[in-house]
Amino acid sequence: MPENHLIGELYNISRKEVLDSPVLMEKLLRDLAEMIGEEILAIHVHEFEPYGVSAFLLLKEGYVALHTWPEHIYAAANVVNYSDEKWCWDTFNKLASLLSPSSQTAIIVKTGI
Repeated sequence: MPENHLIGELYNISRKEVLDSPVLMEKLLRDLAEMIGEEILAIHVHEFEPYGVSAFLLLKEGYVALHTWPEHIYAAANVVNYSDEKWCWDTFNKLASLLSPSSQTAIIVKTGI
């Protein structure tokens, strides 16, 4: 079955404190899962030195990976769903609403068979 892989970028993020905090990033991902009504299967957040985090949220319907560059007030997101493109867009838009970027871009790539 093909997957829907949304690749998104978030620029000039207002909630910049989240971009360098594993604790705040985990809370943001938990809030996102609640907003989209999904049960969390796993969360992992890795902190980089001197700054930045990469975070992974595994859900029944797909996953969200987020990579941050606090020095640029920027984050890149990957949102993958196993069957529903709309789920990817809804999830990305809710993620953006939590981070409050001044602008964002995203595309969907169909992967798989």
